Amino acid sequence: MKEKWLLVPVVAVFAVLLSVSVVHAALTFTSTAVTSDGAITLTTGAVSTAVTVTYGINANAATTTDSLYVGGVLQHTGGTASGTALVIGGDVPVFRSAANTLKVQGTIALQNSETIGNSTNNVVFVNSTSVVAATSSATTTPGLWVSKQAGTASTTTLQIGGMDENGETHSGKSCIQMWRGNRPSKVYLDAAGTALVVAVGTCSDT
Repeated sequence: MKEKWLLVPVVAVFAVLLSVSVVHAALTFTSTAVTSDGAITLTTGAVSTAVTVTYGINANAATTTDSLYVGGVLQHTGGTASGTALVIGGDVPVFRSAANTLKVQGTIALQNSETIGNSTNNVVFVNSTSVVAATSSATTTPGLWVSKQAGTASTTTLQIGGMDENGETHSGKSCIQMWRGNRPSKVYLDAAGTALVVAVGTCSDT
């Protein structure tokens, strides 16, 4: 009988120690960090209750790549537009600057390294060998439209050549190339830059 009474508290103490050690191995709390050796799932008490983080989240992976996966709707609803930015790489903020407007403070690089940006205010540049504006509309519909901004009296200007996206002048030639069937024609300035030349051929041999 005495052995049974001794066995009960021993088993109870062992169970407590086992429970504590399992909890400690899974989740560790300090004054500045919460560390887990497994995945953590945080579930709020109600569907309408959100988890609020006041000073932001740093997603640091153990490898060289950091990722944030969102399985649902990601919403940034701060008091100011730029205050709700998603910052990529520490220097590329993406945020809502106005109603229904997404602002990217940086240059956009496409799949094959072509870039879109604006190093000069009100000037958008596209660095690429060619830019194609294809349309399936009738030939009476403009495929490329250059117009003034709505509500302004600005002059509409289509500039070919001259300054680059950094406002620097260059000595490159300017040429407009058009096709009729399989026969190309071109329009360009003469050597003196005072008259237009219309000729058969492509701009590459101008």
